[in-house]
Amino acid sequence: MAVIQNQGIEIFFEDTGAGRPIVLGHSFLCSGTMWREQVAALGTKFRVINLDLRGHGRSGHGRVFYDVTEQEVHVLAVISKAQAEAWLKEKGAPDEEGGAGQG
Repeated sequence: MAVIQNQGIEIFFEDTGAGRPIVLGHSFLCSGTMWREQVAALGTKFRVINLDLRGHGRSGHGRVFYDVTEQEVHVLAVISKAQAEAWLKEKGAPDEEGGAGQG
């Protein structure tokens, strides 16, 4: 399991498998372990990024109250850390304007 620091919070995640990336998000009051059965199966065809959201599992929580939209910032930081964006550009995925990416 890997960890990043984002906005002073440790966010734990797993990056397994190979292929087109899939990011798994768990329900509240759970953790990434809720996907343990699916990670192995998905990892045979996909790159699986499975994280513990802020305040869940092994990830830190920081202050007691935070906006749910802050979760998005942490998820994007994990994706960036796992270099999923670079992988997508390398494979010629559409860019933000809908055109083909580099490569």
